[in-house]
Amino acid sequence: MVGYTGFLYGVRTIGLLHIERIREDTAILLNASVDTELRLIQEGATGYVHRYFVAFSAIMVSTLISVPCAVSVMTFFQPCMPPALTSSIVLNCKDWRHDGDVGLVVRLVLVVYEFYAWMVIMGVVGIGFYVALLYPVEVKLLILDYIEKKERYIEPQNDCPHLYKYRVLQLISTYHNNAWCQPSVQVGMGAVIACETVSLYILVTSYDRIPVIILLLFIILASDSFVYIQLLFKILAKPYSKSSDFLKVMKIEDSSKWVRHFMRSCQPSKLSMGDGKFFDRLTSFVVWQRCIDMLISLLLM
Repeated sequence: MVGYTGFLYGVRTIGLLHIERIREDTAILLNASVDTELRLIQEGATGYVHRYFVAFSAIMVSTLISVPCAVSVMTFFQPCMPPALTSSIVLNCKDWRHDGDVGLVVRLVLVVYEFYAWMVIMGVVGIGFYVALLYPVEVKLLILDYIEKKERYIEPQNDCPHLYKYRVLQLISTYHNNAWCQPSVQVGMGAVIACETVSLYILVTSYDRIPVIILLLFIILASDSFVYIQLLFKILAKPYSKSSDFLKVMKIEDSSKWVRHFMRSCQPSKLSMGDGKFFDRLTSFVVWQRCIDMLISLLLM
């Protein structure tokens, strides 16, 4: 459990360092996304928010509140229990169940410290996923919806000036990949896989031996990791799936010569995972299968 906690802290540290490294790229990505959305709405695009975007927001807010509260309560009653940061600060810890020989006032101070620290940690992770990762995906889908809507009202043999918006889509895709360059996606996916696998392993094997507050914490981590795998990864694959289908339809339509040449030069919108891989329809299934394989391996050890 100490190694698992240390691994998650290491991932968060890498994430914070990466955010500092790609701060300018992230600003360019978000500015371009906001500007594109406003221009599309001015040109008649229907502004809307998908339900899964709202659902993910609700999950993020609930996690942002529940995890700091759970760790703070655990810190008050058991300040030496990982993953509390105070377990490495309190010097008189003999074991996880020891109280650290601290009084009530010190415990209250540690509770405030833990709540603030975990609010910052969960806020950076949650806002990073929600804003810098998910919002550009919504803008990409809005661009594709706008192009498809315009395409329905254009004669097949006419030029299609709205198709230049696909270049905007490709530009935002490039900004998206620049902001989530290596090793951000690999580290993030590795953390989700490790978090889901180890949380399920602890819940299956040690549910009757760990404190209730720790059990609650691992239930939250396992639930959030499951949502990331089954919801977030599928959302990230939507622009690729939708743009691929759109390009296939446009390449076989009876359109003008300019449109045919233009569409041949276009590529699907991809969010890279590194090593030539990208998010597609099978990503969630492959990642979930990896988690189950690792869980079975742990159970058989």
